[in-house]
Amino acid sequence: MRGLLSAIIFYLLSFQSYSQSSDFKNIMQQFDTIVDGPVRGRFKNNVLAFSGEIASGKMSGQWLFWNAQGIIKSKSFYENGKKEGLEYLYDKEGLTLSESNFSLGLLDGIYIEYYEFFRPALVGFYKQGKKDSVWTEYFPFGEISYTQNFKLNLQHGPQTHYYPNQEVSRLEYYTYGVKSDKWTYYHSNGAISKVLKYEKGLLDGDYQEYYPDGTKSAKGTYELGLKTGIWLNFYENNQLYSIGAYFRNEKSGIWKYFTERGAIDYEGFFEHDLKTGQWIYYYINGSLESVGSYLNDEKDGLWGFFYPNDQLKQEQTWRQGKLLEVSDYYSIKGELLFKGNLKNGDGTYFEYYPEGEIKLKANLQNGRFSGLYKGYHINNTLAFEGKMERGLRQGLWSFYHYNGRISTTGSYLNSEKISLWKEYSKYGRLLNSMKY
Repeated sequence: MRGLLSAIIFYLLSFQSYSQSSDFKNIMQQFDTIVDGPVRGRFKNNVLAFSGEIASGKMSGQWLFWNAQGIIKSKSFYENGKKEGLEYLYDKEGLTLSESNFSLGLLDGIYIEYYEFFRPALVGFYKQGKKDSVWTEYFPFGEISYTQNFKLNLQHGPQTHYYPNQEVSRLEYYTYGVKSDKWTYYHSNGAISKVLKYEKGLLDGDYQEYYPDGTKSAKGTYELGLKTGIWLNFYENNQLYSIGAYFRNEKSGIWKYFTERGAIDYEGFFEHDLKTGQWIYYYINGSLESVGSYLNDEKDGLWGFFYPNDQLKQEQTWRQGKLLEVSDYYSIKGELLFKGNLKNGDGTYFEYYPEGEIKLKANLQNGRFSGLYKGYHINNTLAFEGKMERGLRQGLWSFYHYNGRISTTGSYLNSEKISLWKEYSKYGRLLNSMKY
């Protein structure tokens, strides 16, 4: 008898409202003296909690369960203490959530979940407690969301997913729960998005990715789930964006990046996916913009910065991402400009527009920007102001239009926007408010 009681209590606990509202002590007292025949249990408020029948000490026939508000939660059928036949589950309003079939206590046969008004949400089949055959999920208005094939409770064979417009979104394959064969993803217009291959659950072989118009976006190779060999990425205009090699899923060796017009943008070396060694950056006309070295993805050593006419702008000395010293600052015409008093990572720092107009005033402590940080438009009006701590934006920041009116204002925490941000027109009108 105690086994029967435990089964009923477990069933009740499967519904949150029972676990929170039932007087289990009272129910247990009722079942201490249970005999074969009809049986009922009630909540503290005297609302019926369940109703069923006991035969030979086991649950039998139809069993109904309600929530504390008296709304039906489930209807099941039992034979010799095991579920047998149809079972219906209901939501908090008493609408049908699902119907399923049991045999000898195991799910067996058709299984259906519903949206409102008996619109199918999910239809599938069980065989002796395990998912089997085709499972189909639907969008709320009846369109197919996916069809999946199962065998022995594992995804097996083709799995097809759809957009709401019924274009295929992706076609996948599994072998007894393991990803296998070719997978194809599609854009909502029906064009292929990417093609990849799996071998024993791991990406292996050629990988190709495409834009919605069919032009190639990326091309490379996987081996045992890891990117390897030469990888190429492209702009939508089919121009090469980047080219470089991967070794065990990490960028390695020289990588080159290009502009949409095909000119080289920057190039340098990677080691274990981190920038290392010399890196060179270019202007659109191909002239040198800057050159220097990285160590573990941080600027390190001497860096040189130039104008498009090859005039030196400034040299800077870095150590593991910290700016320590700067040389004299020059305009595009070679005129000497005030460089600040930065020394050993502490002091003031200035940047200028090509003709010599002030662009930035800042302070550094221990090689990181700290304290007041102010930028200027080329007409010498304030462009932005705020505070830095150890190279990160903190607290209230304000950005300004050319006419001096506030453009945007809000707060940062460790360079991430927080709280309320406001955006204004150049005439002072509030355009937008956004909370982060």
